[in-house]
Amino acid sequence: ISLTSTGATTLGGTVSATSVTQNSTSGTTILNGATITTGGVQSYGNYVKLGANTSLNSSSGSRVISRLMGMPTTLHFGQG
Repeated sequence: ISLTSTGATTLGGTVSATSVTQNSTSGTTILNGATITTGGVQSYGNYVKLGANTSLNSSSGSRVISRLMGMPTTLHFGQG
């Protein structure tokens, strides 16, 4: 999945993909209770805001968050 929004992009629920890349360096990606599972890399180039507890799982790729906005929630990194 290739995201290019310069506004707000919200991911919630279950997302399964080969990879997830937010190519924009402006705007915000809101992870709202999402479980995002990929076989490869997850890269978020803009601000990432946690709206609820979120899991980022990858079986063979890295997870890169350029700018994380602090929220009172849990971010879990796991093997997918």
